[in-house]
Amino acid sequence: MFLIGVVLALILGALSNQFVDPAVAAMVGVLMVLGLVTGIFSMFEETKGLMYTSLVIVLAAWIGGQAVLRVPLMGTYLTGALNYVVVFTIPVLLVLAVKRAFSREFE
Repeated sequence: MFLIGVVLALILGALSNQFVDPAVAAMVGVLMVLGLVTGIFSMFEETKGLMYTSLVIVLAAWIGGQAVLRVPLMGTYLTGALNYVVVFTIPVLLVLAVKRAFSREFE
C-alpha cells in the first residue's frame, strides 16, 4: 500500500501543474487520507523498520531537493512530484510514531 501511494504521489505531483487549484487541493487531501490509512494498516513489525528508513530518505531528499528547480524543463515536474510524495509520507510517519509511542511502555 505504501508503494502504491508513493507511485500515485509521483504521478499526481508530476502532473500537478496542469490542474486547476480545486483539483490540486482535492489531490492533496486524497494523498493525506491515503497516508493516514497506510500508516494505520502498517502493523507488521518486520516492515516498520523498512518503512521508517524509506520515510527518512524521502524527507532528506525533499530537504535537499529544492535545488532540482534549476534543472531545465524537468525541474518543476520533479519538484512537484517530490512535494506530493512528502504530502503522502508525513501522515504515514506521524501515525507510525504515535503507534510506536503508545505501543511501548515508558521504560
